[in-house]
Amino acid sequence: MIGRADIEGSKSDVATNAWPPQASYPCGNFSDTSRRNGAHRSEMIDGPRFRGPSCKFSQDGGEAELTVQFSTDNSSCKFSQDGGEAELTVQFSTDNSSCKFSQDGGEAELTVQFSTDNSSCKFSQDGGEAELTVQFSTDNSSCKFSQDGGEAELTVQFSTDNSSCKFSQDGGEAELTVQFSTDNSSCKFSQDGGEAELTVQFSTDNSSCKFNQDGGKQN
Repeated sequence: MIGRADIEGSKSDVATNAWPPQASYPCGNFSDTSRRNGAHRSEMIDGPRFRGPSCKFSQDGGEAELTVQFSTDNSSCKFSQDGGEAELTVQFSTDNSSCKFSQDGGEAELTVQFSTDNSSCKFSQDGGEAELTVQFSTDNSSCKFSQDGGEAELTVQFSTDNSSCKFSQDGGEAELTVQFSTDNSSCKFSQDGGEAELTVQFSTDNSSCKFNQDGGKQN
């Protein structure tokens, strides 16, 4: 098992880990202006813009297929499965700084807004005020999650060999460490560097798993 020394950075390193300043988020201009002008959603999805090229993905000659249909201006694409009616539409802004996800031509949308330096991104739903911000460290060894610009943060710190990661909240000392085995067949959870551990062991066919505590036989 990799010790705490193998996890990249001490606790103080995480707190001062070369986080870039919160970058600005340009307001991306979505080429989909029809919705703002009161047009029906289907005019954007089913209009001539989706007469562009398409491609199909299938596995092992099976019947299951995933179809990707591009718009004529390459600003959006639709994903559908097995020729069904259910579709996922991805709409890109004209400057590629953000994108929208919508399902089946509905009004519900998830918007992903990227910062100008690509160091962070925001997720918002249906144009609402609630946002989830993901902030990456300059060396991509850790990331922070915060909501609505609040002070509460969840930091995820990865080890240098990507075999384990630590979760901490609000720069506090309490930590949860997740340690993966070399063959990815099991993982261990430990808290604050303590001896107490919970091991999850997966079966070879991934149909079941066992839970053991502190190396014991309890399942």
